[in-house]
Amino acid sequence: GNDTTLCEGDTITLAPGARAEPYTWQDGNTGNFYTVTVAGKYSATATDDGCSYSDQLLIKYTLKPTIELGEDTVLCQGSALKLELDPVLVHYWSDGSDASSKIVNEPVDLWVYSIAGNWSSVDSIKVGFVNCELHLPNFFSPNADQYNPYLIPSDMSGITSARISVYNRWGTELYHTDDFSILTGWNGTYQNEPLSSGVYFWKVEYTDIEKKAHTIKGTVTLQR
Repeated sequence: GNDTTLCEGDTITLAPGARAEPYTWQDGNTGNFYTVTVAGKYSATATDDGCSYSDQLLIKYTLKPTIELGEDTVLCQGSALKLELDPVLVHYWSDGSDASSKIVNEPVDLWVYSIAGNWSSVDSIKVGFVNCELHLPNFFSPNADQYNPYLIPSDMSGITSARISVYNRWGTELYHTDDFSILTGWNGTYQNEPLSSGVYFWKVEYTDIEKKAHTIKGTVTLQR
């Protein structure tokens, strides 16, 4: 047969098919068949009625293509994930497309089936999106009614860490924490004493799930 290239892990059985037997192979083995598992030059020789016949072929191996969409992931709303595959392969996506690349900008469960000759592979990925913007209320009321008693963020689903500082109008820092969350907030006190109603200034520095850093500033009304 002709020289050929196989995928990694594949085998091929050589069978010369001549009437003369047994055959003598390149490594001295004899037999009607020879199974190839590694790259190399293979030959067979047979003798019939005093005549010697031989043939040879070269077999190469190539690594199997790999299909890798990556780990399941969660991104910030407004972001996008680009999935890229080998354009030489034929791809069939679960959404019906056949492109070698895809932009994901909304929650989705995707799988792709890719083929190249007799080789095939399947991979899948789940992509989710969450809010990564930290928002604070414009007022809170730390009094006995227990409604809105703390200055806390409304949502931290896409935020990994946050710190806050609160100031009065003269720039005095009244409160600071490096563990700002919906579980820890400011209760409107300074040095364990309740502050009077009024407008206070805050600054928040936070990091989202995509490891992007943000700094936001604003004011809040404390209502007794």
